[in-house]
Amino acid sequence: MTRNVKRSLAVILLTLAPMSGATEPFAFGFPRSEYVSTPTTQTVELPARRGDSASPARFTLIQSYYVLNLIGSTVFAGGTLVPQLPTLLNGGWGMTQFPFMPPSTHTYYYTTNTGSGPAKTCVWQFTVTRTGGLCSGTINQSALGSPPPVCTVDTANSYVDPVSCDTQVVTLIQ
Repeated sequence: MTRNVKRSLAVILLTLAPMSGATEPFAFGFPRSEYVSTPTTQTVELPARRGDSASPARFTLIQSYYVLNLIGSTVFAGGTLVPQLPTLLNGGWGMTQFPFMPPSTHTYYYTTNTGSGPAKTCVWQFTVTRTGGLCSGTINQSALGSPPPVCTVDTANSYVDPVSCDTQVVTLIQ
């Protein structure tokens, strides 16, 4: 008797499994309207240039950031930089200093609307590494939104100091 019950339960469960996978999760009374954008990603290698500092590498890393806003509206900042870069209309400058434990990675972004999925957003992930006593830096940038903005790293004004590991990053969102 129990063998037949087990078989019939197995058949019932196997017929219900494909149907349960096709159902949509319960949305708690709200319509589902997620926005998913495929980011366009680009990696930029920062040029090595001696900065103002003639000192060798130390235990703190100074990173200077400048963001130029060419969208024409206020953009809002976010990410792992402390202190946070300011919310800006035209452009802004920020500087952070933190303990340097290579590799060091920080992510920051600017968006036109913090509550909207299709808002124009530029995300920059900046990594500083030390190999053989010399520092190098790379930036991965992504553009999200509908339509996506143009995100740019100004390599003429951005650099990493190979000895002290201090960096200056100039980015644009338009």
